[in-house]
Amino acid sequence: MKKIFLIFVILTINLYCFTQIDSRRGYEYLAEFSDTNMLYTDIVCKNYDDDPWSAVGVYRCEKAFHYSYSHRHEETLSMISVHWSISAIQYSEFFIYDVFQNLEYYIYKFDNSELVYKFVNNEPNLIRSTGDDELANNYFINDDGNYFKASEILDRSNNQLDVCRHLIGIPNYNQELEIVREKYKLTNENKSLIMLIKDNAIAYYNGKDLVKIVVKDDITKEYYLDNRKLYFAYYTANNETPELRLYCVSNYPFRMLYGKENLPKTEEEFWTNVDIIREDFNEILKEFE
Repeated sequence: MKKIFLIFVILTINLYCFTQIDSRRGYEYLAEFSDTNMLYTDIVCKNYDDDPWSAVGVYRCEKAFHYSYSHRHEETLSMISVHWSISAIQYSEFFIYDVFQNLEYYIYKFDNSELVYKFVNNEPNLIRSTGDDELANNYFINDDGNYFKASEILDRSNNQLDVCRHLIGIPNYNQELEIVREKYKLTNENKSLIMLIKDNAIAYYNGKDLVKIVVKDDITKEYYLDNRKLYFAYYTANNETPELRLYCVSNYPFRMLYGKENLPKTEEEFWTNVDIIREDFNEILKEFE
């Protein structure tokens, strides 16, 4: 009886351990292609207790978001890992990003099969492949031949980035960039804006809402606002610095063009310029409060 009880306990422990989330799943890939030092990991799991689904059995999905953080540089996403347990099948996808949040590597893992793609200009190049003959055994992914095409992989990446934005607060850079461009376009095409001039600065109002400030001095400085929060700033060039373009979401800087160079937000030069723009912006904003 004791022997049977002991076997039952061991099986229960093994089953419990199997259902636990492995927050470091995929780290061997990340370590191969990127830096894994001082990463934070946030996890969300659907159906953690493996409650059975009718006609399916186990249906569980684990998503882990791996990112670095510092008070100065804020959050920078490194990898999103997604692990599916459906019925008797388990498979994983890993999305590895560069500092600009461009998809750099995509890895698909299923049993002994593995596909590793390196993305260059949004095009996947297969750099490693094992167990190709097993890929068709995963009948829970679409089998129309498009699953590993660039558009499908990027769509899945964007879907996970949206989840990351909602859960962790790290914005989807490409999505926010398009939002900034659209708001910028709508503001500059609006011919009904009301101007208020103070010295060398002009403020533009859409009704009561301050949407734009232009300051003309040795260079021209343009600030674009939404609900009094900066979302875009533009500085013309002078003898010391090239043109500057800063993109933000709710005051969160995520992209800066320094001339033609896209500065990584993990570099001190990025934040030095952000400090300058923020100081200038806060000073001019006081003139119109």
